[in-house]
Amino acid sequence: MTFSIVVPVHNGEKFIRESVESALVQNFEGDFEIVIVENGSTDKTASICDEIAGQDNKVRVLHEGAIGLYMARQEGIKASKGDYIVALDSDDHLDRNLLYELAKCIKSFEEAADTVDLIFYNAADLDSKMVLNRFPFEEGKLYEGASKKVFKDLVCSGDSLNAMWIKCIRREIALLPIEKNGLNYGEDLFQTAHYIEKAKKIAYLDKALYYYRVNETSLSATYSERYMENQKFVWSEVDKLSDSWQDSNYKTMIDLRKALTCTINVAKIIYSDLKDSEKSAMLQAFMEDSFYKKYALRNLPKWAPEESIFVHGLMKQDNAFAALMANARKSCIKRKIKNFLGKK
Repeated sequence: MTFSIVVPVHNGEKFIRESVESALVQNFEGDFEIVIVENGSTDKTASICDEIAGQDNKVRVLHEGAIGLYMARQEGIKASKGDYIVALDSDDHLDRNLLYELAKCIKSFEEAADTVDLIFYNAADLDSKMVLNRFPFEEGKLYEGASKKVFKDLVCSGDSLNAMWIKCIRREIALLPIEKNGLNYGEDLFQTAHYIEKAKKIAYLDKALYYYRVNETSLSATYSERYMENQKFVWSEVDKLSDSWQDSNYKTMIDLRKALTCTINVAKIIYSDLKDSEKSAMLQAFMEDSFYKKYALRNLPKWAPEESIFVHGLMKQDNAFAALMANARKSCIKRKIKNFLGKK
């Protein structure tokens, strides 16, 4: 079998070389390729990617413009030639035995006259090498039919399965029929839910075969108006799939996560570097949004992070807008003091 490693990248000049290098040094004697999809970068990423491709014939580069992370992955899949697709983010590393272990897993099922459509595996922190998640799956077992429920449960209840970089996908199911330019938020959940639905047979490798670089910049430090537009689209798709899975608990689980989505968006607004007047206008507009009114004040999942729990508490106060804006101003003052002291 052959593999295609798809690497979407946007403004990734700092780490793209070492990321691709981790793919090139795979301990695997079979055929594989690396498809870099450069996605509208404004730094030196495009030229660096071309340089990398010029140095090794295993690497190809597509320049697609700013189409968004989801469509960049999909374009990479369209252009790929491998029997199986593996995802790599532009600042992370692959374990050098990833393709070897995947090939061994696939062959073990082929010897039993089975074909596996989707393989999950573990990831670890790039620096500490600590495994990020522990999954309740059994290595060597082929999940199909009713036994796929354990994957559906995790998709609906939490985000541990979301990352595209912990799965290997048979190319027959890898390309999704839905086009959505500009989908950068929630795209991993969107794809994972569809792949679990499409995969007839799923396997699991209980090994950390991917190394994730923890982003030192908090996602709450920036705000994008596309965040909620993306999230609404993703949740509408997940709702359709979960309804077809016919488990009454899924709606409750998903509604908790929609409340968390609202809370994260509020945090993105109040902790951003926007002007006070901009925060005020955006916060007021969002609190009038129908999605906010329907889900925001519901309970959060038990695993919600501390920042979200705190912000959600402010959202539940009688004068929530005033409480949130007061916290926004306090946070801004603290940030300015920290920046001032850091310059001294």
